[in-house]
Amino acid sequence: MEQAAFNDWSLVVSIASFIVSIVAVGVLAWYTLETKKLRLTSQEQVKVALEQVEATNKPCIMMALKLRDLRDTLVDADDAVGSLEIDDIDVNFLMQNIGTGVALNVTYFFRVDSKPHRERYAPIVRAGARQQFPEVTTVNHYSGKYEVVFNYESISGRKYQSIVSLNKRVMTRFDFKAL
Repeated sequence: MEQAAFNDWSLVVSIASFIVSIVAVGVLAWYTLETKKLRLTSQEQVKVALEQVEATNKPCIMMALKLRDLRDTLVDADDAVGSLEIDDIDVNFLMQNIGTGVALNVTYFFRVDSKPHRERYAPIVRAGARQQFPEVTTVNHYSGKYEVVFNYESISGRKYQSIVSLNKRVMTRFDFKAL
C-alpha cells in the first residue's frame, strides 16, 4: 500500500511538474513577444526623435525672391503667372536658405528646355542667409522658362533637393524633397 501511494504521489508530482513546465514555457513565450513589442516601439520612438531633431535643423535652399509689382501680377505680364520674382544684386542671382538649419555642399545647376547646364558649388549657406551665387551668373543670361536645381545636405548628412521653376524672372513653382 505504501508503494502504491508513493507511485500515485510520484505520478501527481510528475504531472504537476509537466504542467508547471508548460506554463513556464507559455509565460516565457509571452514575455519574449512583449519584449519584442517594446523593442520595436523603442526603435520607432528613436526614429521619431531623430526626425524631430532633423526638422529643427532642416535646410531649404531656393532663389532669393521679392514681391512682384502688383500690376504685373494682376495682368500676368510677359505670360508669367506668379507674385514672386527673383531678387538680385547688380543683376547677379541670389540664393536663400529659408530653412532652419545650415545647408552644406550645395550644388546647383540651371536647366533650360530640360537640358542641365554646368553644375556649380557653394560650400555652405547658413540658415536664414541670402548670398550671391559663388560664380557670377547674371539674371539677364536666362530668359523664358527655366529651372534652378539645388542639391545639398543638412548638418546630419541628410540630402535634399529644391527645384525652383521660373518664367522670365517670375517663380512659377517650388518643389522640395528629401533624397
